[in-house]
Amino acid sequence: MTKGKEITLGVRFKGGATTVLTVPVPHPYWELHRLDPAVMQEIDRLLEHHTEAEIAAMLNARGLRTGYDLTFNAVGIQHALRRHGIKSRWQRLRECGLLTIEEMATLLHTSQTMIWYWRCHGVLQGEAYGARQFL
Repeated sequence: MTKGKEITLGVRFKGGATTVLTVPVPHPYWELHRLDPAVMQEIDRLLEHHTEAEIAAMLNARGLRTGYDLTFNAVGIQHALRRHGIKSRWQRLRECGLLTIEEMATLLHTSQTMIWYWRCHGVLQGEAYGARQFL
């Protein structure tokens, strides 16, 4: 592995002629496909109120693309969050003190089904953090 900014190549042709070429070191593959930092900041901002799937739909609607020139999806957003050390929606909601369905059922001495029923009828409020997942 070369540490310099250029690579020197010695080339010998069939007829015996030689030449020396100097070429720049290519960028690493991951660096060529890095996600734009402005997009990461936008994802971080949107996580306060939206799930990863909703964020992916919003970014796609704006015409933004991943570093690989693909459309966004929830799994890709989750990978980007882990790669950049950004807290997920679930972690943010837990830090705000929200409980899981199981924890709420234990706290209120009732079943998870009753918690779902109360949430669906407006007795309890929930925040979505994934596909059909609420705190």
